[in-house]
Amino acid sequence: MVARLLPPISFACTTQWLSGGRSPSFLLIEENRVRTRLFIAATFLLCAISAFAEETVIKAGRLVDPDSGTVLTDQIILIHDNKVESVGKGLAIPPGAKVIDLSSMTVLPGLIDCHTHVADGHGDGEPFNVLRKTASQIVLESVTNARKMLDSGFTTVRDVGTYRALNDVALRDAIVRGDVPGPRMYVAGAYITITGGAGAMTGQAPDIQLPWDLHYGEANSPWEV
Repeated sequence: MVARLLPPISFACTTQWLSGGRSPSFLLIEENRVRTRLFIAATFLLCAISAFAEETVIKAGRLVDPDSGTVLTDQIILIHDNKVESVGKGLAIPPGAKVIDLSSMTVLPGLIDCHTHVADGHGDGEPFNVLRKTASQIVLESVTNARKMLDSGFTTVRDVGTYRALNDVALRDAIVRGDVPGPRMYVAGAYITITGGAGAMTGQAPDIQLPWDLHYGEANSPWEV
């Protein structure tokens, strides 16, 4: 009866305790102790996360506000855990926050490019030229592309395809880890196309075997996708 009345989280433990000959009252006490320990552990975890939370303050001499179509002056931008929390004039600066003083500069929200090929290296648009380089060479070239995008004010890009499949995934993950500078990347992984379609390698002799990553995204039915 006791095992049926207790919540599911403690049911497995209850079965073991009963087999050990312990009383129902002891079961309830043990359950409360387990819950207390879990609560304490969760509290310590939340405190640890809060301790590592980063706060950054940007002092903007001029701030472009796209919502109102105006340029604001002497603005304070509060950033908590890499997210803009508040913007305004005369905001209090939290103790210990990292301060970036751009009082003599103009600040604007990060730009978003919804159609890029950042991960295709220094390609010229000719598909067969990607065979002149290894996938590693192309993704290393793409590191400079990512840096140029960021330096141009683009903090988010939508990379819509790369000839060498998954190069964009590798670059995105390197940026997330902080290994290389670059914008947030939303990636495709590969061109998804029918055989002979846009994004597919075409024109080679029939006996030429392409590397797997150059036809990874070819699909001719919903099931292949």
